[in-house]
Amino acid sequence: MYTGIAQTVGSTQDSVFYMASATGEIKLNYTLTDVTSGKLLLKWVGSGSISGGTCTSPSPVLPSAPSAGSNYYVISTGDVINSGDTLKVHLIWTSLAGTGTPTFCSGGSSASLVSIGTTVVAGSTQLSPANELTAGNAIQTTLAGYPGVSETYVNTASANFTAVVLGVLRDPAGRTVDVLTTTIIAAPNVNVTAFFALKQYPSGSYTMTVFATTTQHVPVSPSVTVMVSV
Repeated sequence: MYTGIAQTVGSTQDSVFYMASATGEIKLNYTLTDVTSGKLLLKWVGSGSISGGTCTSPSPVLPSAPSAGSNYYVISTGDVINSGDTLKVHLIWTSLAGTGTPTFCSGGSSASLVSIGTTVVAGSTQLSPANELTAGNAIQTTLAGYPGVSETYVNTASANFTAVVLGVLRDPAGRTVDVLTTTIIAAPNVNVTAFFALKQYPSGSYTMTVFATTTQHVPVSPSVTVMVSV
């Protein structure tokens, strides 16, 4: 289930999967489909070398380099991924130059990744500066025993409004691991805090960039980035 600002599909991709239980050179096909709209977003071919073992120490399988006349591509037709859309990745291994039966793994200490280039679909109108949220410093903290990131905002307007707060989590290589969302109701001149739990990610160092938008996806706060450890 995709949560976040509506995105127009772009033209780049970066993917990595993990496999085990076989030895040799593996090839696989995978697609990314927006089930909600019924549109194919991505079609690619992956290849790599599997070193046997189990899913506690799997081997990475990376995308193959495009070649002339190949079917390696991102479907770039201006399709939009909207918040609430269900996205499905379909994986199947097609050949193995080796021994054993390949197994798809969850990634061991790293997350499997499928990413494609996108462009934010901006709102048609902008709020006046009086309606923007003033952002404090994002900090790593705990809530009810769960580690996470909190960000406090102050609404300088004269009326309540609902804001969607997004936290973009990236690994040390700058790759997006997840986009977290929460909703706040901002009352005038009152501090309100958004919290993102980080209990579900592998141990390590990350950065999180936090910013707020209206429910129509118009930005209403500056972005704030914080270093976090899980």
